[in-house]
Amino acid sequence: MEYDYIFSGFGLAAMLLLDELIDTGLADAKKILIIEKYEIPTEKTWCYWENSTGKYDSILEHSWRKGFFTDEKKSTECLGGRFIYKCISSEKLREYIDKKIERFPLIVRQNDELVSLFDDGNSVSVVTTSGTFQADFVFNSVVPKIPTDDSRNPLLLQHFEGWFVKSKQLPFTADAITIMDFSVKQMSQTRFMYVLPFSNSEALVEFTLFSPELLREDEYEIEIRRYLSQKGISDFEIAKKETGVIPMTTYPFHKHNSKNVLNIGTAGGWTKASTGYTFVHALKNVKKVASELKTANPNFSRFHKTNRFTFYDRIFNHVLFYNNELGKQIFSRLFTKTDPVSVLRFLNEESTILEELKIILACPKKPFLKSFFKTLF
Repeated sequence: MEYDYIFSGFGLAAMLLLDELIDTGLADAKKILIIEKYEIPTEKTWCYWENSTGKYDSILEHSWRKGFFTDEKKSTECLGGRFIYKCISSEKLREYIDKKIERFPLIVRQNDELVSLFDDGNSVSVVTTSGTFQADFVFNSVVPKIPTDDSRNPLLLQHFEGWFVKSKQLPFTADAITIMDFSVKQMSQTRFMYVLPFSNSEALVEFTLFSPELLREDEYEIEIRRYLSQKGISDFEIAKKETGVIPMTTYPFHKHNSKNVLNIGTAGGWTKASTGYTFVHALKNVKKVASELKTANPNFSRFHKTNRFTFYDRIFNHVLFYNNELGKQIFSRLFTKTDPVSVLRFLNEESTILEELKIILACPKKPFLKSFFKTLF
């Protein structure tokens, strides 16, 4: 069977990309196959910040105009009236995309699993557990094995457990999020709490680490219970939980691209290496994909371009990987010694050189200089 486009996997990046293809007319009259191994979907929460209204505002779970960075010394407002912090659920996004797909009878879905891809330069052979398909272009979300012995691009992990908590004590401030609360014990790691209040009585309370290794399952629960207790929240129920592990690395995922195969999402290096955030970077990348498809001779082997933010992320990750205990100090300096709005622009890769210089100067010099030279070549 031959298709114009095949999607291998249908997570966040694939959904955003298909939506962009539909909106730009690139899906019109195209035969599209979505290969996805059927599983009961695990609901996820994706968050991002924008400075104005956005494409997916109509399906947001919630949004906030105040956000705080906190440690044991003080709390600093970060959004500064300039950004809106937005939260969208995987369930709502999938429903939104599914409704659009219904208008396109040539888009078909198959409960299947990718085995291999072969790009001969003209088309791509896609081998699955049920057969072989041909496509002009393949958008692949299956993450390749990431080397763990690459000292220049070390593999840091963002791992977390979040509880959707309900409490009659009305303990939450509904109009303000806690982006990072470093008042928790660090245990020589980079640990913080993340709180998204949906009302005065409901919030997502998440314990997050940036570290090379995962914790035991019970350790996440212990830390969340300790944090809730410290906040005086004793009467609560857990509506649901979410967990996750996100690779934070500057590993060159783009080297797996070819003329007609583009790796997308985490598999394509679309996750911001220094934060684990994906949504905004995926939004930018799907527009680039659409632009490439509009050219006379699309070639996804040239899709990736390394920029100065890749360089910054590589140094930052190297510092945190080899000096994981410095995370609290680094983030505290960034959010309290510089303009927090500039930091958020920096993390969205929208900052100016002057803003970046101020951020660099706020970082501890010795470990960053050491990592600079170790990652230079």
